[in-house]
Amino acid sequence: MNDQQQIEVLEFTMALLKDESQYKKDTTFEEVCNNTPPYTFSCALRAAHIHVTGNYDNRSQVMNLLRIIIYWNYFWRTGIHPIYSFGKHKKTTLADVHNVINIAINRIKN
Repeated sequence: MNDQQQIEVLEFTMALLKDESQYKKDTTFEEVCNNTPPYTFSCALRAAHIHVTGNYDNRSQVMNLLRIIIYWNYFWRTGIHPIYSFGKHKKTTLADVHNVINIAINRIKN
């Protein structure tokens, strides 16, 4: 996955999670994702991957970057599966999710 594709995945994820009506926190580990809103953070990332690349790879560069950003900025909200744990944490807001995505976009661009 090249830099442009990574940015497209992140921007599409942001578009899927544009407001509170499109976002839900009720996630379960290895959840089955719906193709309709509202989306969890994990499911929005999955849908964006498929939209941009045609498949889903939870070990892609962009997913690893998101894990690192979550660890560095929201360490107390991570677990063994940081994206899932961060998305499910009671203190995580949609603004936090947008923040993580924006940090990732900026890191890729710079």
